[in-house]
Amino acid sequence: MPLDLAELQGSFREALFTGSIDAVDGALIGRAESLAPRFAIYRNNVFGSLVQALAAAYPVTCRVLGMPFFRGVARAYARAFPPERPELSAYGAGFAEHLAGLSPLAAIPQLVELARLEWLMIEAYFAADAPVLALDDLRAVPPALYPGLRLLLHPSVRLLASPFAAGSFWRIAREAEGAVEPIDLRRPQCVIVLRPYAEVVQTTISQGDHALLGAIEAGADLTEAARAATGAEPNHDLQAGLGRFLALGVFSGFDI
Repeated sequence: MPLDLAELQGSFREALFTGSIDAVDGALIGRAESLAPRFAIYRNNVFGSLVQALAAAYPVTCRVLGMPFFRGVARAYARAFPPERPELSAYGAGFAEHLAGLSPLAAIPQLVELARLEWLMIEAYFAADAPVLALDDLRAVPPALYPGLRLLLHPSVRLLASPFAAGSFWRIAREAEGAVEPIDLRRPQCVIVLRPYAEVVQTTISQGDHALLGAIEAGADLTEAARAATGAEPNHDLQAGLGRFLALGVFSGFDI
């Protein structure tokens, strides 16, 4: 009995990622002796496209690993985790976790954090557009209402609290040409990623700033968020932090 279209597509997908054409042998046209080589070429092209998609999503990770090693790791990931959506731009969300499970990379756990940061940059790039809150917008709010103010993060904002210096690692690996100043990549570092305008930006922030934004993201008002910030960093400067984030375009609005 012939397969219907949905069954054929499912069987073809299975054949692509298992390497066995038995499930779709009857649906393929041509001489039997030529089917396997032709299918192998098609399968190789599919995996090549997935590797290219991962290299585009993780360019700095690819640069650090080197393309030959990255290609092998990416092909293994593609075999284990086929795309779930018909969009190559959405492929690779679990790649950092895949790297974390590879024994050859156990000695450089910073690389996993680098990959996590790069995926946050992908998420920020494809996040929804929204207006950016300006300082003048806040000046219209009576100061007496500030304690209960609930700021709204821009949809593109992503936060990373890394046990390693992921932001510095990304910057050095991406921009370095020749000798650079040594940096301790083992020290913890917090990073914010966002795309308030046309380009994705990422910058390091303090633990207090990270706690502040994390509380705001969870729906805390300004009083509660300030309390979270000083809990993480006793000398946290709320005014300076808010001013910096307004300049970056971190907020898209507020509720009172």
